[in-house]
Amino acid sequence: MDLATRYLGLNLSSPAVVGSGPFDNKKSALECQAAGAGMLVMHSLFEEQFAAERAAHYWSMEHGSGPEELDSMMEVDPEEGNSFGLTPEEYFAQLAGLKEAVCMPVAGSINGLTV
Repeated sequence: MDLATRYLGLNLSSPAVVGSGPFDNKKSALECQAAGAGMLVMHSLFEEQFAAERAAHYWSMEHGSGPEELDSMMEVDPEEGNSFGLTPEEYFAQLAGLKEAVCMPVAGSINGLTV
């Protein structure tokens, strides 16, 4: 049975879209594709991640700290429940890796309010 469809201007092999879950690693993405998924949407990248990175960068420039201190400023205690997991650069690198690994479209997700 041909389940091909168009969604958001993309040609999908099926209307099944896997979204914003723990499926955004290469192994899981390949398994979803093999199971018939037509598209994968990564978990969201939040506006706060950009703001936190920008603030840490400006602070390090003012105080003359190096890249190691900047990296440690970006770390968040996972026990506090507000860990983002990936920096924006790591997020985009993961997105690019997923796009190379699978044949289905892979979309990023940005969650923010500021314009």
